[in-house]
Amino acid sequence: MVTEENSLKEEHMGRRNSQQKVDPRVQRERALSRRALLQVGGGVATLGATGVVGTSASALGRDESSSPGARNEAPEVRDLGVGVQGLVLFSGMAHDGMFYVGTRNRSPLQVLGYDTSEGRVTDAVDVGSTGMVKSMVERDGVMFTGNAVPNLLSAGEASIFRWDMTDPGAKPEPLARPGLNRNIVLAVAPDGMLYATGRPARLYEIDPTTGATESLGLIGSNGTMARAVAATETLVFVASEDGLFQVNRTTREVSLVPLPPEIDPGTVGWLGVLGGELYLRGLGGMAVLSLDDFSTVALGPSVVNTRSQFMAVEDDVYVAGHDLYRYSRVSNSVEKVAELSPHNFAWGLGHAAGVIYAGMDDGTVVSYDVANGHAERRSLLDVGAQSDPVLGMSIAAGNGRVYVGGTQVVAAHEAEVGNVSNLAIPGEVKSMLVLEDTLFAPSYSARGMWTHVPGESPIQEFGFPSTPGRPYRYNRPWDVAWDGVHERVLVTLEADNGGGALIVYAPDSGEWEERLDPFGDEESLRSLAVGSDGMAYVASVHGVRQAGGSEPNQPGHLAAWNPLSPEPDWVVQPDLSGGLIQSMVAGDGVLYGLAYEPVSGVRSFFAFDTSAREVLHQQDAPHGQGSAGPQKLLLANGTMYHVTQEAMYRVSLANYEWTPLVENLGDSWYGRPDLAVDEDGILYTLRDRRLISVRDVASATDEVQSLVDYYLDSGRVHQSVAMRLRADLSVMERRSGRPAERAWERLSALIDEVGSPEVRSALRLAANALPAAQVR
Repeated sequence: MVTEENSLKEEHMGRRNSQQKVDPRVQRERALSRRALLQVGGGVATLGATGVVGTSASALGRDESSSPGARNEAPEVRDLGVGVQGLVLFSGMAHDGMFYVGTRNRSPLQVLGYDTSEGRVTDAVDVGSTGMVKSMVERDGVMFTGNAVPNLLSAGEASIFRWDMTDPGAKPEPLARPGLNRNIVLAVAPDGMLYATGRPARLYEIDPTTGATESLGLIGSNGTMARAVAATETLVFVASEDGLFQVNRTTREVSLVPLPPEIDPGTVGWLGVLGGELYLRGLGGMAVLSLDDFSTVALGPSVVNTRSQFMAVEDDVYVAGHDLYRYSRVSNSVEKVAELSPHNFAWGLGHAAGVIYAGMDDGTVVSYDVANGHAERRSLLDVGAQSDPVLGMSIAAGNGRVYVGGTQVVAAHEAEVGNVSNLAIPGEVKSMLVLEDTLFAPSYSARGMWTHVPGESPIQEFGFPSTPGRPYRYNRPWDVAWDGVHERVLVTLEADNGGGALIVYAPDSGEWEERLDPFGDEESLRSLAVGSDGMAYVASVHGVRQAGGSEPNQPGHLAAWNPLSPEPDWVVQPDLSGGLIQSMVAGDGVLYGLAYEPVSGVRSFFAFDTSAREVLHQQDAPHGQGSAGPQKLLLANGTMYHVTQEAMYRVSLANYEWTPLVENLGDSWYGRPDLAVDEDGILYTLRDRRLISVRDVASATDEVQSLVDYYLDSGRVHQSVAMRLRADLSVMERRSGRPAERAWERLSALIDEVGSPEVRSALRLAANALPAAQVR
């Protein structure tokens, strides 16, 4: 049994039935006051039933800008320290008594050397500026690392490094940069020639000394993703989404390798050449094929998913995922030999002196003694490794805290006192929200819904749904939002292998429901926004991600959904120039959103009338180098905000003009950038991997007044209506108590009479942020 000093509370990761209750032992007795809500994930920041955010500030840090003033004055920006830091492992291998592990999302990227005899980290070498060390191979004392970098490499920077470990003074040197991006796998042939593939499934032959690179072409008709590669004296094997292929090293001829019918050919996730046999693993089990004619020599059972790591030791093959299994080639049997982690995965295996070493994604190493069966876990941070700033995944704020999601960790910043603590939440928390004192954090990949209350350890409330044969199918949370009308937490899930799910969760009872594949198994659910009436708006994209391969690239549907209903109220396919909806926020009868075309990176902003079900407005939105991926919108302070990889903007709801608030955000996010707002209207995002607070200096009264002026000048509001709105604003500025409340009620009634949906929504959002609305 693995010992773990800081073990997480163990909850079921597998599928639970709809309407299933969480174990009463993990139910916290708390009354969730609905007037103390702050919703971040769905894009609407609200307090109470009115959807209000205040305007005072209380963040600590270094003041970098001017004092509060008019709308055109610079915002107050404060540096609050490193956003999130930790140690994440993504690959591993053993050599000469050392267990080497590749890191992820650090800058610079590193390979760490763990001395198995001393039990300490003794080496830390740089292998690039950022990304992740996805693959490590070794031949004759020379290590090659393959770095998967999601569009973050500087021009000309290598993604494959060469490290001569036979020279004590040598450091890794850049070797090559094949045209591979978010996935890369390596293999070394017996003569030392290096082969690389990944995403796309293009095979490259690389000279191990000079780095000279030759493309051998796309493998398979799809060619979007390859997960494994192996090489012999004459052949290279590539496992792509289209199946298992062999490439003749001399003639370059490509042909399909037949697999046993039990193995799903598009899911092979590991290949190994042992003697005269080819070992492979995919959904359906493990197969051993003869290299002479590819006949099936043995077919082993399925034990873990395709992300598992494999390693041969004499006549046995060790398989590691959440647990460690041993497959006996002699008896063709599998046995579980050690528990590794209920929630974390092994990303690298090594063998030294009778001990199996598993590098876990949470920065720990588990050692398993083959002779006595004893397993032990060690955090590399406790034995010499350093915790460094990592790329952010998400951000949320509320209850005096700001949460920054990383990989395998969420940092909790206490705004008033400046304390920071790390929460051990496994996986990648892609989106978060704060509801009173509770953080809700759905985590990729298929890690389920996690919650945290200050002073307690994070717990898993429930696992994500699955389907037979695919236990981790609905694995990728996209948005999380609060429905204050029905008192439900909503989560959209994307299934990498096709389809998606809407999760409807009642925190008070612990019950949840699943809406599986509402648009079919080739449309992924992504963007989510919830209106003040409790209607959820869900956007999908068409296409299959293929477990990290190709991005879905066709427009999907937009649906309005009462979360308590099994079917949506309506479904449309809006005519959007940008194509794929990536972020939405809900106004008063109007959806505001961002859509983008993934090939060109062209991005559009749109306003959509939810009653008429038609697009009201479209225009280009800011996009540039480094900002081609998904971005985020947020409604707060009576206006709208937009964050990209490069900048944070304020977006006028009157004329949809973008005003930069903070620029040069730098290298901060893995995937979609995020921003959040707290109860005081303070915005938060990351700049150069550091948490910053941004106080927009305009008041809600100024915002309403500017909207009235703009609409009057443009003829969209009648002069008599504008005069009455101004009169009520004047009362609210000069008076308090019941007179101000009555003025707000009159103003609210006037807004309801406005005919234009866009004008009405903009005025409503700004009016709900007025001080008189907050006391209601």
